[in-house]
Amino acid sequence: MLDSPTALAPGGSPPSGPWHREARDALHSIATLYLKHREPARALTLLLTALHLGPATKSLLLATASAFLDVGQPEQARAALDRVARDFGHCQASLVLKARADFALDGLAAGQATMADALSFVAEAEPDPLTDSSWSAG
Repeated sequence: MLDSPTALAPGGSPPSGPWHREARDALHSIATLYLKHREPARALTLLLTALHLGPATKSLLLATASAFLDVGQPEQARAALDRVARDFGHCQASLVLKARADFALDGLAAGQATMADALSFVAEAEPDPLTDSSWSAG
């Protein structure tokens, strides 16, 4: 399902045009509000619809993975996170969500291992100029 976000589009091609992008972004925004107010099932409905309205963004896929986890579908969350990794590369949020999915599916040890990966990903990130004493303004 998540590998083909345009399955509902005629001819298998993604819908295009500014209207589709605006609708996708509006649905994503409303779904984010539902997630913040602990209504993941409602959010998921909107997020899955948004996925059919054009190319998926990283934030849309991450929100979808979070909603899948919150409704108790870690397998689907993993599929969304695999797509994030494939299309956009790993990020801290994707690794933390993956740790939640691994914990739900494979147990504590798997979740802890993925969380360790997320923490090492943060440690390897570029230094923050606000906290890194070796950084100096040019």
